[in-house]
Amino acid sequence: MARPDNQICSDCPEKKPTWASLIVPPPGSPPGTTKIGAFCCLECSGSHRRLGVHISFVRSVNLDSWKEDEVRAMENGGNAVVNSIFEARLAQSGAAKPTNLADGPTRERFIRDKYERRKYFDP
Repeated sequence: MARPDNQICSDCPEKKPTWASLIVPPPGSPPGTTKIGAFCCLECSGSHRRLGVHISFVRSVNLDSWKEDEVRAMENGGNAVVNSIFEARLAQSGAAKPTNLADGPTRERFIRDKYERRKYFDP
């Protein structure tokens, strides 16, 4: 959490995210590939939760108890790592992250495009 990239939501410019999304490796990933985690704000965490646990598992940074493998996923990931994979082709797509004032449907569409549809993904 202390890294500078983790001080801003992974999906919008909201500061001081208090939620974490543990992202499940996509089907076809090499055996042994583990989850990686990203920090997100309250608004974006709702969209992550609606993706389903087969894509993203959401935890509160402060309120939930954490298992060792979940902590490891956050240490192995972080917003810079997650965004380098899931937003690798964002700029060339012409799309942009939602602002921190974006409404729920706008955030949801971006997050589904990013993690479920993998529109900007680069393995």
